Amino acid sequence: MQEARDVHVFDMWGKWSLRGLVAWRGMVVDWFSSLGDGHVVVTSDDEGSSVAGELVVGHAILTYTAITPDGTKLRSLSNRISMGLRKSGGSWTIFHEHTSAPIDHHSQKAILQRGDG
Repeated sequence: MQEARDVHVFDMWGKWSLRGLVAWRGMVVDWFSSLGDGHVVVTSDDEGSSVAGELVVGHAILTYTAITPDGTKLRSLSNRISMGLRKSGGSWTIFHEHTSAPIDHHSQKAILQRGDG
């Protein structure tokens, strides 16, 4: 699987949206480089997808855990992700990605730890 050059991303962090592969890769490189010597472990659950001919829509809950070189967990957050893929030249490409987190109505802050429901 790869990204389409015309990918359109609605990400949770920093910018309202990102258009194009260069913008998306730039955001990802900036995020991962902020970890220094650490790394991120990504896990998923509640995955699902639907296929309709040359299009696929998928969704999951992703949890990102930052880990130091010695294995210490620094922090963790979860978000919801939806992706649109299309078949192009025999390969599936991501043409749209949307990440989000629910907002607490009282504090108006994102809920980045998954609870029940």
